[in-house]
Amino acid sequence: NEGYLQIDHPAPCDGLLMSIVGVGERLRRGQVVGMVQPLDGTRLRAVRAARNGRAVFVRRQRSIRKGDALATIAPIR
Repeated sequence: NEGYLQIDHPAPCDGLLMSIVGVGERLRRGQVVGMVQPLDGTRLRAVRAARNGRAVFVRRQRSIRKGDALATIAPIR
């Protein structure tokens, strides 16, 4: 289902993204994949991997909107 990839690891709010991982990197559930600085100046918010797998997409655009897909992690079996 292609739509699933568009909502994987959504941005928690509008803000600026600092990606921490790269495409192809193996990730563990709970690992930080990026940090979001909300536009309202509140504290940084971590976006964590929802599953073990390999990053197949990592957003590099710094300006993000709430709900934007920040990363897609393909499960490894």
